Amino acid sequence: MNNILTDFAGAIDSIPNFYYNMDDVSILNDELVINKELSKPYERRFVSQLKSSYDTLIAKRSLEDYSSVYTDLEVIKKYIYTGNPDRAIEESYHKMLRKFGNSKVFEAIITIPDFLIHHAQSDWEHKNQKLVVEAKTSPKLRFTEFALDFFKLNVYAEKHNFQNSVYLIVHNSFESIQDLFTEYRQEGFYLSPHNLENIYLFLKKDFSSELIVRKASSLL
Repeated sequence: MNNILTDFAGAIDSIPNFYYNMDDVSILNDELVINKELSKPYERRFVSQLKSSYDTLIAKRSLEDYSSVYTDLEVIKKYIYTGNPDRAIEESYHKMLRKFGNSKVFEAIITIPDFLIHHAQSDWEHKNQKLVVEAKTSPKLRFTEFALDFFKLNVYAEKHNFQNSVYLIVHNSFESIQDLFTEYRQEGFYLSPHNLENIYLFLKKDFSSELIVRKASSLL
């Protein structure tokens, strides 16, 4: 792995167990109800801690990789269906509309990465587009969510000049995710024609499990 991915793996492994799940919280009759018997993963909470861990890690580094770039969360980079049209992307977009429904696809397809390292929203230079991450922490990841995220990662890699595009998945088995990759390919959804080798799966089933890293191309 390159320096960016090695540090990203280190940041994941440094996240305490505390951030993998938390007690289920609800409001009943204006009272806060905490169910300690039921725990849930909270994606935004996990990714926020990931950013904190990464910031702590790279603050100790003096690599050229991190000069003039910043870690960021949920920043709109660009709506993928604007700009110079790409026929393959458009066809996949419409195929997803037919399979998943208009509202689901339209809501998900606006490119708001969960985590990224870049210089600025307006800067698309390859040297400054270091890392983009889509993350999922829910157990039993559904194909709809998987496909929409993986579609976006392929667009990031092909059209946004990102050096590393990562799908970070927590609380799922490797076998179940491999099945989702196979289904995505069988559906004929968009794959980056030139930069597929720059897309990675980072999978951690739970806090105590070993981090699995694979190139997406090896799973398709």
